[in-house]
Amino acid sequence: MRNAKHDTELTRWAKALCMTALLSCCSSAVAHGPLHERLARANQTITADPTNATHYVARAELSFEHADFAATLRDLDQADALGQAGEKTTLLRARTLSAQGHHDDAITLATTCVADAVSPQYALTARSEIYEAMGKLAQAAGDLESAIDVSEKPSVDVFLRCAVLQEQAGDGKAARQCLERARAARPQSRVLQVALCDLAIRQGSHEDALNMLDDLITHAPRGERWLVRKAEVLTTMGRRSEAALAAREALTLIDALPPRHRETPVMNTLRQRSQKLVTANTTE
Repeated sequence: MRNAKHDTELTRWAKALCMTALLSCCSSAVAHGPLHERLARANQTITADPTNATHYVARAELSFEHADFAATLRDLDQADALGQAGEKTTLLRARTLSAQGHHDDAITLATTCVADAVSPQYALTARSEIYEAMGKLAQAAGDLESAIDVSEKPSVDVFLRCAVLQEQAGDGKAARQCLERARAARPQSRVLQVALCDLAIRQGSHEDALNMLDDLITHAPRGERWLVRKAEVLTTMGRRSEAALAAREALTLIDALPPRHRETPVMNTLRQRSQKLVTANTTE
């Protein structure tokens, strides 16, 4: 039987990663102007140079971002007709077909790219997205793991996404191995350290989580958040006096902050959690 609290924690983690990716996309959009303005410029470019296939590919990417999938496919057809057919256009076509619900056709196209590409990491990543949309989480995770294997320097985001998919597919051991592999390659990454800690907590590896939390408390710029997490783990373990002590330490750090940092929604929430932990662990 699955644990509802575990599922909630995992969903929160997955959503946080998706939000990070979304914010990254939004930042890119802001940097280059609102999407409709970028589309207008793309239209002007095509009007001025209507036989250049790369312009149609660029507009197709913008249309995909705008979820105008019919326009995306029209521009991809035009780009192919002008001799631009290749891995980039095929993968975008596959992602577009998947977004329209034509997953089997999308998988066929993406698989062709995986087989033909000299560096297949991009095709593997695209096919992973399609498998995920189909609910085939194990296959999606497998493609990301393969993408990591063939990439010279895979990004932290790819490792994190792979671990999320592995855990959602029910393979917590593989998820931990994935994050440990990423951490070994990037020992200074706090994002990976936190992801490993969160995973250890969800898996009930409380001692491992405590060791990671102690390291975060020691080396992170601010320790109150990690002290609260430590108190929560200790509470779960039944180590009430230690939990109360960690929660009181968190309150001390929060109260010592300047008002502009102390009186924020995040800090107010941390204070409330700390106070509840102190009460829960000192009341008979």
